[in-house]
Amino acid sequence: MAALSLFSLDALVNALPWAGILHYGYKITPPDLVGTMAAMIAMFQFVIGNCLHMCAYFATALNEFICTGKGIGSFVGGQLNELLGTPNLFKLTGASTVGAATLVIIVYHTIGKKWEKKVLEEKRVILKEMELRELKKAESVNESDIDQTQEAKL
Repeated sequence: MAALSLFSLDALVNALPWAGILHYGYKITPPDLVGTMAAMIAMFQFVIGNCLHMCAYFATALNEFICTGKGIGSFVGGQLNELLGTPNLFKLTGASTVGAATLVIIVYHTIGKKWEKKVLEEKRVILKEMELRELKKAESVNESDIDQTQEAKL
């Protein structure tokens, strides 16, 4: 039963952040770099991020790894568990997570919002330019069709 409750946390720890990160990444990414953005986010979420947060979280809670950084996570998590003990490691992980979340919120509200407005404005300009190019291309195709039909009539 305990394992079921731990695995139900997967929605909060993995799935919900993944959906939010992809949504935000798509929002601020130029249209022609969406694939690159998804690959970069996947790399940070499932490779680098797992090496960092899995070392304490999964080493003590699940003792099971599903990422490429599992060797590093297992080693560091095991060493920390041996050094601090499971209850203290759990408390340390919780405190560091709260600290990191607080830092992210502060940085986002002081720096990130200004940057986000700038990036979104640049993206709007790029999208308008792309739409204008597509309209011009469609008009030139229509004009060439009209010219060809007029030449055929002559």
